[in-house]
Amino acid sequence: PYTTLFRSVINVASDISLNVQHTGYSAPSGVEAPSSVTTYMLGPAADVFVINNLSVGAMVQIGRISESVGAAEFKKDVIALEPRVGYHIPLVPEKLGLWPRASFFYEHSTWKSAGTPDVTEKSLGIGVFVPLLIHPVEHFHIGIGPYIDTALSTKLDGVNDAKATTIGLRMEIAGWWKL
Repeated sequence: PYTTLFRSVINVASDISLNVQHTGYSAPSGVEAPSSVTTYMLGPAADVFVINNLSVGAMVQIGRISESVGAAEFKKDVIALEPRVGYHIPLVPEKLGLWPRASFFYEHSTWKSAGTPDVTEKSLGIGVFVPLLIHPVEHFHIGIGPYIDTALSTKLDGVNDAKATTIGLRMEIAGWWKL
């Protein structure tokens, strides 16, 4: 459907991070590493095709990360804004395509743990998402593909902190229409 698109076509989606990942920890003797990490993220998004196959848009991600370290529980509430640009590559017209998108993101997080003050984390970074789109019916698609997000700068309560790189699998469900 995106092969013959003209200006003012809008795509509205929900990107769901599936977080297919394995996390291993190596800690010095006497330091306790996390024993489990659980992540829930939801990302409503919208993109507009400004010319044939070229899109600009944004996604807002909202989520929670829970981490256990021994008996201690930590929760991280996340909100992120991610402007993006993409280009649709038709593979089988009207049925199958690739829609790679590059993005810039700002993420604001609050770490919470019982008995300790909240800690604020802010990150700026870039990302790439390359979903394979399946169009089962007109005006609707399901996309799944790899993504990578890497922080260029991270501050924890205003102090430089470790920068994260996340590689995973993301799924999106979307509908589109001409404006």
